[in-house]
Amino acid sequence: MLDIFDAVKIDTLDTRIINKLPMAFDEFKTILIDLNLEHHRKLLRELISENKENIFPRGNGAQKLFYKTPVSLFPQLIIRRPDGNWDTLAPEETFQSDLGNNGKVTVGLIKNTVFYKIHKPDNIPLKDFYSDPTTFMDFVLKSAVWPRPVGPENIRITSLGNADHASIHIDSYGRKWMVKTWPIPFGDQEVVMFSLPVPGGTLSLSRAGPTHLLPDHILDLQALTNFVWITMEGTLKSWQEYLEMKPFLPALFSDIDTTFHDGKFRYKSRRFEFSCESEGSS
Repeated sequence: MLDIFDAVKIDTLDTRIINKLPMAFDEFKTILIDLNLEHHRKLLRELISENKENIFPRGNGAQKLFYKTPVSLFPQLIIRRPDGNWDTLAPEETFQSDLGNNGKVTVGLIKNTVFYKIHKPDNIPLKDFYSDPTTFMDFVLKSAVWPRPVGPENIRITSLGNADHASIHIDSYGRKWMVKTWPIPFGDQEVVMFSLPVPGGTLSLSRAGPTHLLPDHILDLQALTNFVWITMEGTLKSWQEYLEMKPFLPALFSDIDTTFHDGKFRYKSRRFEFSCESEGSS
């Protein structure tokens, strides 16, 4: 079952693990996780295939949503509502934390996934923000009270250190998501973040749980990225910095060229070109 609709695919995993006994627990655990992941992948593939004619962007109300084009400064999830039509779903409430230097983190829960909008502080270059997993997660933790039990006390976690995995996931629209995971050894847990680079920062999806469920969370989030509705917005300065991050840009943006200097702005792409200057510039 995915957060986008109430369709369910149920099957039974019936298999045998044949190996020389006794088997070390770590080896058994790895085999079991791989078997479960493959079964999960099969069910997800079949669930989407069986409902492909009714899944966005083909389902009822999908075309209406295209024309609606809602402005969403916080990411929303495209879901099928009880009436069968597809629409966007926002968090019931969001919370914001200040990072200083005009930086902020906004967080909200949609279904079973935590959504973040992170606007980096002005004193951190966008390139450094994207390439430093430690600082990135430190910002996330400023918006969350995540305690670690130490004796009778719950000590707030302020850093998870460096990520133990980093990769890029490309969704069905060509958007490039930075995928990073961080271990939480004391609880045998792992947190995963799918982060979409945008002007000034990222839009992110996150889940956390027992280590053995990490592959399942990653598989679900990969599917959900195809149903994330966002509005790309920002100042001219933030757009210019963002468009310089070529490795992180979707193919659609690869041919966009902008310059902003001495009050003069120029934009050029394959489909459109214009320039303007502020009043009083020479």
